[in-house]
Amino acid sequence: MNNKKILHLSVILSFTLSSSAAFASAFQSFEQNASDLGDAYSGIAAIADDASTEFANPAGLTRIKHPEVAASTVLVDASSDFTATGATSQGNNILNTAASKKDEPLGLNPLPAFHYATPLTDRVFFGLGVTVPFGLSGNYDKNNAARYFATRSKLMTLNIGPSLAWKIIEPLSIGAGFDVQYLRADLDQQVDAAGILQPNATNRDQDATIKNTADDWGVGYHLGLLYQMTQETRMGFLFRSPVHYHLEGKSKVTYYNLSPGDQDNLESKGLRNSDIDANMAMPAYAVLSLVHDFNREWTTMSSVSYTHWSRFQDLTLRFHSNAPPVTIKENFHNTLRYALGANYRLNDRWLFRLGTAYDNSPTNNHWRTVRLPDADRIWWSLGLQYKPMKQLAVDVGYSYIYIKNGNVYQSEPNSTTLSGYYDNNYANLFGLQLSWMFI
Repeated sequence: MNNKKILHLSVILSFTLSSSAAFASAFQSFEQNASDLGDAYSGIAAIADDASTEFANPAGLTRIKHPEVAASTVLVDASSDFTATGATSQGNNILNTAASKKDEPLGLNPLPAFHYATPLTDRVFFGLGVTVPFGLSGNYDKNNAARYFATRSKLMTLNIGPSLAWKIIEPLSIGAGFDVQYLRADLDQQVDAAGILQPNATNRDQDATIKNTADDWGVGYHLGLLYQMTQETRMGFLFRSPVHYHLEGKSKVTYYNLSPGDQDNLESKGLRNSDIDANMAMPAYAVLSLVHDFNREWTTMSSVSYTHWSRFQDLTLRFHSNAPPVTIKENFHNTLRYALGANYRLNDRWLFRLGTAYDNSPTNNHWRTVRLPDADRIWWSLGLQYKPMKQLAVDVGYSYIYIKNGNVYQSEPNSTTLSGYYDNNYANLFGLQLSWMFI
């Protein structure tokens, strides 16, 4: 087995349990720890109170006094009801051909993360993280009205990011690092084989299944700044660069209940196994946070996050057969996320968290797709930290996310259309984190 295959296998095995269902705007994930889940990640770039600051703001590493590791998992339990109001294939109405009009494409997925931080000198600090910054997961039944646009959609990223921080003067620190990021995308759907072979014919039992899988590695960078404005107030800023990919992979076609002659006919039109490629980029984003300590007991946090989603307009899959390329149009716009939170420290062992956030979606009713049925969200969060000993901190957090209802309308040049709506949209997030200081 060559080195590339060994590396890919190790990545997949390491994150086998992660289905990467991110729960910030679109498929971005703020859930890189569980300690800040309880305050809705409201002070994420300035709080800097455990090793996970290496991802949230590398400059915050200068607040880590001892070597520390933090391991967390956030379990995302998402729900959304999809109802089709219209669907055609090759111009034929398929809602009257035993197609299911309803489905629940979301489900249960974990988001794991690992962080390490250590001082190197009094002024220089090092951090390393393994995280899942972007991801999505959705499934529609092969009998659903949406099947000619999507069945299974899965996007997984794995980010390995080393960082260095430097305390320039006592109130001011800077940090920087680079990101080595792996991306894998699985985009499956059904094809109306009967309708292609014979106009005005739609036979669900003769649908073909297409499974598209592609992956690549990309490289980016991140920058951070932490400034202690007063003894009680500090500001943190994070910038993470875009990461570009040239995805390469395979498209596999499976036929059902078709004669060999019909299969040959479809393969001559390009509907056959093929190599594929696509260009894709994860967006740049920035976070500005403020943390204020009123006293030893009470701390308040706030954040504004900006994601440059407008660079993600579409995803075009190019087939190395004579099949025409397939373009998934998203037409995203840039987004802002606002968060507020408060912590109450009862004593040296117990800390309680509370927070809320408004998370703007990069899509709308005109451009929403069934692969990414996103909408604006409101977070309500609470959590607590317990320190049974000086070296160990246990964090648990919970967030309820209300997601607005949304409509969807998609069409393809071959007179294949879909219209419908999503309602009863929400998610429950449960987080657990263990942090250990080597004192």
